[in-house]
Amino acid sequence: LTDALQKAALDDNEGAGHSIPLLITIDQEGGIVTRLGTGTALPGNMALGATGSKDHARSAGQIIGRELSALGINVNLAPVLDVNNNPRNPVIGLRSYSSNPELVAELGVETIKGLAEYGVAGAAKHFPGHGDTGVDSHYGLPSVDKSLEALKSMKLIPFQAAMD
Repeated sequence: LTDALQKAALDDNEGAGHSIPLLITIDQEGGIVTRLGTGTALPGNMALGATGSKDHARSAGQIIGRELSALGINVNLAPVLDVNNNPRNPVIGLRSYSSNPELVAELGVETIKGLAEYGVAGAAKHFPGHGDTGVDSHYGLPSVDKSLEALKSMKLIPFQAAMD
């Protein structure tokens, strides 16, 4: 299906002198958030964070990237770059690499690089940092009540690293 959709999109734009592919997206973080019914069962980000290994994080990105690419999916709504520093947070937990913003940054960037090796764009989420909220965004509107300085000293570090 994705191959047929991409071919139709590219053929349709060919007469205009350019080919613009569709962005076909999925939320395939690994761990407890996977949308495919098949594929490699990977450890979650917290398990990867416990290893502290940039190689493991990149490998996870490569595995997910390879599998998504084979299915024609070219955008992944992952990795989670939230810093897990609020024990009352109902939704991030295992989905975060760590409570250490530098480690979250290092491992998140490596995962994005692994995805990119297979032509899959990663999406750093959940800006500006869902890891320090007390509300699940699937059921309510969380807010981050922090000063800009507080955000810069912790929450924004992984997102800045991903942009860099």
